[in-house]
Amino acid sequence: MSSERFPGKVLAEIQGKPSLELLLNRLSTAKRVDQIVVVTSTEKSDDAICLLVESLGIDVYRGSLRDVRSRFVGAARESSADVIVRITADCPLVDPDIVDQAVQTFLDSDCDYVSNVNPPTFPHGLDVEVFSVEGLFKATTFSAEDADLEHVTTVLRSKEFRQINFEHIKNLSGLRWTVDWEKDLEVIQNVFRHFHPKIKFSWLEVLTLFLDKPELFDANKHLSRNTSSYLPM
Repeated sequence: MSSERFPGKVLAEIQGKPSLELLLNRLSTAKRVDQIVVVTSTEKSDDAICLLVESLGIDVYRGSLRDVRSRFVGAARESSADVIVRITADCPLVDPDIVDQAVQTFLDSDCDYVSNVNPPTFPHGLDVEVFSVEGLFKATTFSAEDADLEHVTTVLRSKEFRQINFEHIKNLSGLRWTVDWEKDLEVIQNVFRHFHPKIKFSWLEVLTLFLDKPELFDANKHLSRNTSSYLPM
């Protein structure tokens, strides 16, 4: 809730629902995910997140505001996880089919880390990372730099770890479907308004919408992907 660029963005209203609730409802249809845990901080301002998530019957883990990586470690231990799928809460258009593709790629390989962001070819806002808990624990022994604590997976994307990047056949990374700024929210609101009352539309349906009605995506077209933490090492 204390995001510097857009405070409260994860609970910003979209078609009468908090953005985070829409994301969780969409993720609930992912077939390769066993458990969803919302990982947030112990700050008072994040109590609102916990109230929402618990009302939806979804687990919550709370920890340090600044050391996000330690939250993932704690959540992994508490849930006895072997593999983590990381989705950031400001991406309500993440597609469960892409999540399943990422998980299956990980399970079919002998690697520590799978993503679609290194380098990115999907629209920004469809970012998915899958990594082993063992790899995460190992990463904590390599670095305690502030950036690594905040962005969780930077060490896992280093040459010390085995990685796979899965890509779309066309580079669509210039499209911006995330919520970092208020102008981003306008675009996401336009998308959900178009599909209302349906909320479990696919990313390919959103792409078709972009091609048919690009004016719905104009509000944030001046913003670039460099606001993201997902940058190649």
